[in-house]
Amino acid sequence: MVKPSNYKAMKIESQKEIANICIREFYYEKKEISRIYFLNVKNIVIQVLDMTTSATSYVNMSIKEIIAKAVELRADKMILVHNHPSGSTKPSKQDIKFTDELFNAGKLLDIDLVDHIIVSKTGYTSVYTYLKEEISKIKENN
Repeated sequence: MVKPSNYKAMKIESQKEIANICIREFYYEKKEISRIYFLNVKNIVIQVLDMTTSATSYVNMSIKEIIAKAVELRADKMILVHNHPSGSTKPSKQDIKFTDELFNAGKLLDIDLVDHIIVSKTGYTSVYTYLKEEISKIKENN
């Protein structure tokens, strides 16, 4: 499993910053890895946690574990990042479903899911941005 660098007390300025870090750190990975950045209200990293690795094309994570950790750390925000070793950064149906479920679970406890970012060697995609663009396309076609 990838060992995250020491991010404690690092201020996160943008999703792009996190994506670029993970692109570098996951570059040679052949398996999917999920990483959660737990942040305080000022976007300072409290803890970074690699949740799972998988030999399959989908990482199975536990929302309960993620939320429990966020509560334990008293995190105000989370950023979820995972890689697609295939090279595609397009969110799968499972990625979108998981993002929605984690967003809603966090919302119940006032923990903001800032974004879910998918990275590969070639770049990254924000699941939130992807969904906004898809909704815009649907509206344009109606």
